[in-house]
Amino acid sequence: MEIRTILVEPKLEENIGAVARVIKNFGCSELYIVKPANIGEKAKAVASHAYDVLSRCEIVDSIEEAIKNSVIVAGTTSKHGISANKHLRMPFFSPRQLKEKVKALGKSGILSILFGSEDTGLKREELMLCDVVVCIPTSTEYPVMNLSHAVAVVLYELSEVEGAAATSETEKLASVEAKERLFMHVKTFLDEIGYKEHKKEKTMLMLRRILGRAELTGREVQTLRGILRKAEWKIGDVKN
Repeated sequence: MEIRTILVEPKLEENIGAVARVIKNFGCSELYIVKPANIGEKAKAVASHAYDVLSRCEIVDSIEEAIKNSVIVAGTTSKHGISANKHLRMPFFSPRQLKEKVKALGKSGILSILFGSEDTGLKREELMLCDVVVCIPTSTEYPVMNLSHAVAVVLYELSEVEGAAATSETEKLASVEAKERLFMHVKTFLDEIGYKEHKKEKTMLMLRRILGRAELTGREVQTLRGILRKAEWKIGDVKN
C-alpha cells in the first residue's frame, strides 16, 4: 500500500521542510500540500537531502483533490473523542492500530494521511472527509505535537506497510471517489424517506466511520448502491 502524506494549510515553511525530511527518512515519497502559506529557502534548508521530496510535492487547492484515488483516508488529531455519540473523533486508532489495520490489506492502493495546520489541526469539515481518525497517545498535560514530529511517529509505525504483498484484482478496495458516490446516494435516500433533518449530519458521519472501518471493495460499494436503488424503486412503486 502506498502512503501519501497530506499537509492541510501548513503555516510554517520550516515545518514543511522537516516533513519532507521525515517522509524520506521512512522511505515514502508522496507529499501533497493543501494551500501552503509559503515554500521558500527555509523549507529547502530544513529539508536538506530530502529536497527531492520537497521539489516533487503536489500543491493543491482542496483536500478532495489531495485524496483523489485513495482507498483509505486517515485524519490525525490531538484531541481524543469525548463521547461515542459524537462520532467525529471516535472511535480513533493509534498509529500502531492503523498499521495493523492496513498491513492485512496488502498493496491495494493509496493510504492518505491528513495532518492539519499547526494552529488549529484538522477542522470539523475536514475530519468529516476521513474514513478513520488517528490519535497519537501523548501526555494529557501537553498532547499537541509539532507537525513534523507527528508525521514522524505515524510514518514510523507505518514503515512496514509500504511494499506489502499485492492483493488480487477481486480484493481491490473501493476508491475514495466510489465511496463518496455511495455517501451521496445514502444522503439522497435519507431525503427520500423523510429522515429527520436534525439527525442527518450525525447519521451520515456515523455511516462514514462504520463504512470507513469496513474496508469496502469496489464490488461491495456497488452492491450497497444496488440495494439503495431497489429500495428507492420500491418506495416509488408504493407511492404510485
